[in-house]
Amino acid sequence: DTIPLTIILDGQKYDTYIRFTGRGIEKSRNGTSYKVIKFRPMLIEGTIFKGGEDMEVSVSDDKNRIPIYVEASILIGKVKVYLDKMSGVKFPMEARLKKP
Repeated sequence: DTIPLTIILDGQKYDTYIRFTGRGIEKSRNGTSYKVIKFRPMLIEGTIFKGGEDMEVSVSDDKNRIPIYVEASILIGKVKVYLDKMSGVKFPMEARLKKP
């Protein structure tokens, strides 16, 4: 499934999309596991990203949709982003499976 969207980047309009790739479990660096929704946004080629679907995003599978893990290829390698901590969430954190 894809969700089309239009973005404006550096004053230029781009038609792009986000591709849903499934659901799963992600474990954070502190040992907490979360139910997640995974997707791949179509990136715009520029000074950092190569373009294409070279980014994977996992967000909590609950009403909060908090980013748990992000991995992206960039021109000089890869960037990985892990959830460290969170506070003040709007809804109960129902995606959390295990506390450390």
